[in-house]
Amino acid sequence: ILFFLGCSKENFAPVMEAAELLLSQLETCNPNIYDLQDHNSPLTGLHMLLDRNLPQSSLVKLANLLLAHDFNANHINGHERTLLTYSVSKGDSYLDLTKLLLNHGALILPARSNIVRDRSAFTWLVRSLMKEQSLDGHRQTILLLCQNMAEVDGPEAMRSHTLSTMIHLGHSASVMGPLFTQLRSLIAPFWSQPLDLVHLCRNSIRRSLGPKNISLGVTQLNLPPSLSQYLHYYFQE
Repeated sequence: ILFFLGCSKENFAPVMEAAELLLSQLETCNPNIYDLQDHNSPLTGLHMLLDRNLPQSSLVKLANLLLAHDFNANHINGHERTLLTYSVSKGDSYLDLTKLLLNHGALILPARSNIVRDRSAFTWLVRSLMKEQSLDGHRQTILLLCQNMAEVDGPEAMRSHTLSTMIHLGHSASVMGPLFTQLRSLIAPFWSQPLDLVHLCRNSIRRSLGPKNISLGVTQLNLPPSLSQYLHYYFQE
């Protein structure tokens, strides 16, 4: 994990090359290793690079390398957080990283998210919205998370979690009321209307491939680029 701490925009290329060389020399990687202080795995440890002005494309490359070596996209660190919770808190500026994690089986709602709310990526998205007091710069991330929750957890579970999260975090109705009203209007169609046939088809294919095989599996299906991108959440309605 410490290996990545010195990574910067200027030295990214040699750091990436060294990481690839190091991982290639290991016969097997222990996906359960973590540091003793914060219980970050090499993957969750990447969150420390989010505020270092490193291009998103560089973080995506590092994350993709670690995911390809079976590091767990759902590892929960000592702060009860996954890398996905850090990614969504940055909104649309890290949308590609969020998509990568979802395409490798990252769960928006890991086990016990309704009790340990910090495990929920939606919780951290709402906290970011509250800090910014605006949906601007977060709309695509909001739609992506709700789309995934509706497909993976079901519309009713998504409705229950999103509304209970807003109630839990909404300390002042006078301040947060207008923001949460906008948010509710944006996400309500995901539970108030049946999912489109294309959503149902995508969900069926992603479920058939399994959460850990989506990225590789979609590639191996040799689908037309437009359909492959749609299955990877690269098209937003």
